[in-house]
Amino acid sequence: MSREQLSIVGIYAVSGAFTSVIWVALPFLFFDLKISLYLLGVIMGVSILVGYMARIPSKFYVNMAGPDNAIVIGIMAMGISTSLVFLARSFSIVLYSFILIFIFNTLFRVAIKEKTAAKFDGQDSQSKVSNISLVGAFVGFFLFAAFTTKEAPYIYGILSLIMILSAVASMVIFSPFKKTVDKKPMHFDVRDLVRRPIEIVESLSRMKNREFLIVIIVVEILTILSMSSVTVFIPALAIKDGLTLRPVFILFGILGAASFFLKYVGRMFVSGSYSRLFYVLRPGIIMIAMVFFSIAISSYLFVVGFAFIAVVTLTESGFNRYQWNRFSLTDADRVRAAMAFFSVPMLIVAPLLGSLLWAGSPRLLFGFAIFPAIFALMITMFAQGYRSTIDSPKPTNQ
Repeated sequence: MSREQLSIVGIYAVSGAFTSVIWVALPFLFFDLKISLYLLGVIMGVSILVGYMARIPSKFYVNMAGPDNAIVIGIMAMGISTSLVFLARSFSIVLYSFILIFIFNTLFRVAIKEKTAAKFDGQDSQSKVSNISLVGAFVGFFLFAAFTTKEAPYIYGILSLIMILSAVASMVIFSPFKKTVDKKPMHFDVRDLVRRPIEIVESLSRMKNREFLIVIIVVEILTILSMSSVTVFIPALAIKDGLTLRPVFILFGILGAASFFLKYVGRMFVSGSYSRLFYVLRPGIIMIAMVFFSIAISSYLFVVGFAFIAVVTLTESGFNRYQWNRFSLTDADRVRAAMAFFSVPMLIVAPLLGSLLWAGSPRLLFGFAIFPAIFALMITMFAQGYRSTIDSPKPTNQ
């Protein structure tokens, strides 16, 4: 590997640790600052919203200044924004800081994706490099668990310093301020914001296998509703169950390591029979995890629910393979666009809904999350039976 390729791998690892640790430590920061935990969902929903809104400006900036410049600026700005979290003493400052973090995180992700495509050949190589962020996440949890203090604000101070030093290192390795090769300016029409969704919806009417498309969109929405409504509240539930910051970091480190391993194991079982099985199992496993979280009256039941979350990653490759094999290559791109069109709003709404339910009762939130998973399970089972009926050979008259 060249120096720049190694640097890209390192940046993915650091960014994976950063984006994972800031969310898991957030409930403990709220607890230390005496901020109501139900506001966690507000920060997550708003952060995801501004992150998606920043995508188009980020693409313009990367096109204008080049990915090297955007990577350095993005990492540096995330580090400075995280220092504001370290200094924060109120919810509003934490919220504004996270808004800044995710605006510049979007800029960073757009730039590093372009840089990776330029330095690594082949989609498979690029995917493997980007998966290094998963390694960075669980290694980061273990390191913070080993050296952390009991006060969550210091976690953000350390993260800020790491990101600023990473930006300085990137500045030395890359050439962020050199004159870039002139590119064709990006064209953007505000009317595209309205035209694009209409085109996506209209293209669906021309697709084959539209019935199954409806199934996978509904299953995706229900799965996101179940998972995203509780994601940021899982470490908050750990606080309610009496766990401190260090064991929670260890648990998330184990979860990350197991998820990384199981993700690759799952790729070994993507044949027709296994992918069909995983397609049904995935929402069922999510449902079981939510059941354990909702009845977790001790840390042991909490850990069991955690284990089922890790097992979900085992089914992802087979789950996705089963979905995409139902469509042609041309239709698959339309399906991805349609799923993004319908799922992104749910990614924003689900954490906000989680805030409302947590304000009522933490157990109410996790109890609610069971039902979307149940409906997703029922739909996948019905779809399996429907496909079997269609695909079975028809009797012929002799």
